[in-house]
Amino acid sequence: MKRLGLALLLVVWVAPWAVAQAAPAATSPDPADSWSHLRDFRDDSSYHQVLNQSQAALNHQAATAATTPAQVAPETQTAAPKPAAPYREFHPVAAPALPSRPPANYFGPWLPQLGARINIDFDAVTLANALSFLADSAGAAIAVDPRLKADTGKAADEELVTLHIKAVTLQQALDLVVLAEMGWRVVEGRILVSSREKANPIYLHSYAIRDLITPVPDFGDSAPRFDLAAAMSAAGSGGSGGGGGGIFKEVTKEEAADPHPEKKIIDLIKKFVTNSDPRVAAWDDAGGTATIDYFNGQLLVNQTDAGHRKVIDLLSKL
Repeated sequence: MKRLGLALLLVVWVAPWAVAQAAPAATSPDPADSWSHLRDFRDDSSYHQVLNQSQAALNHQAATAATTPAQVAPETQTAAPKPAAPYREFHPVAAPALPSRPPANYFGPWLPQLGARINIDFDAVTLANALSFLADSAGAAIAVDPRLKADTGKAADEELVTLHIKAVTLQQALDLVVLAEMGWRVVEGRILVSSREKANPIYLHSYAIRDLITPVPDFGDSAPRFDLAAAMSAAGSGGSGGGGGGIFKEVTKEEAADPHPEKKIIDLIKKFVTNSDPRVAAWDDAGGTATIDYFNGQLLVNQTDAGHRKVIDLLSKL
């Protein structure tokens, strides 16, 4: 049995080797034979024919590319630059100049910003915000008196303003926006909003009215007539002329009965400049502090800024 086992083992070991020796050896192609085959192909006329055809195709492709413009994909094409627009010089539009002088009917310190035009569109806006808008629009400094609520019982950040108007001056806008219990005036280059009494102190100002009270003679049919020929004839004859009446019309009894025509001016001012506007002080004969007197062709008026503006406006219309 031992001999049989050894024999089987020997067969298992030796059998693979014997099979490998018996199989034909796989031979790789000889490099020399491969090169010799290639040499045979190059010597063949078909090889030269193929080579000539390839070279001719390359030459034709090169010639076509030289005579045909290159085709660019649409997405890679760049548009030709547009011709530059003709040069136009830019001139900035200047803001309208502010008036350096106050209007004829203005009285008191003046700021050019008071003449700036503003468009207003307020819907239930607080007075404080409305004043801030006016200040920014006109480029003016507007301040509120810290004691405004204590003096008037109303605060700027509590009172509401509704106003829609266009192209009004800052002066007009302040008159419309500021409440009746309040007022405004120019103090040291800024606009101060405070109580009506503080914003409208009384000032003395004089107004020349001599041209309004001097009677203008009305000659009518009695106007003198000059005859130049008669005057020269009288001078040539050496005669002396006698004096007649004056060339001015005599003062009538009605004019002689009114030796103080300035009183009519004063009565007109007191009639039309009243404290129906709360910014105007009441006259002394009505229990107020405003006064008006006449001296040597001048009216001496003690009134607030608003009162003086109304006096100037009235006298300009007489």
